[in-house]
Amino acid sequence: MTVQAKCDEKGSGIKGWIGCPARDAIKVRFHCATLQKVKVMEDAEMFADVKAYDVAKGRLEDGEDELIPLEITERRLRGEPALRIWREHRKLTQERLAKKAKVSRALIAAIETKRKAGSVGTWKKLGAALDLSWEQLA
Repeated sequence: MTVQAKCDEKGSGIKGWIGCPARDAIKVRFHCATLQKVKVMEDAEMFADVKAYDVAKGRLEDGEDELIPLEITERRLRGEPALRIWREHRKLTQERLAKKAKVSRALIAAIETKRKAGSVGTWKKLGAALDLSWEQLA
C-alpha cells in the first residue's frame, strides 16, 4: 500500500490518496495522527522486507540455499522428470547418482522414464544425494 498525503498547517487533517496514483488511487481525508500511524506501518513493512531480503541473500552467499535456474523451471513445465533435470543440472550420470544415493542405476532409469514411481525412502535418498528436499523431486 502506498500513501501520499500532507498535513495541513493546523495539523487537523490532510488530503491524499492510497494505492497507485496512476491507476486505482482512492482519494481520502485523514487525521494527521492516523497518517503518522500509517507511515510507521509502512516503515515497519519496508524494514521487514529489507530484513527478509538480507536473510535470503545471506543464505545464498553461505551456500545454504540456491536459486532455481530458469532452464530447470522451463523443463519442468514441459513435463520432463524432475529427477533427470536435477541430475543433469548437478552433472551426474545415473551411475554416479546411484552410488551417491545407494540405489540401483536401473531404478533411477525406471523413475526417470516413469516406469516406476519410487518409494518415499528412495526419493529421500535421491534428494539427499542431489542436495534437494525429496519433495522437489517427487
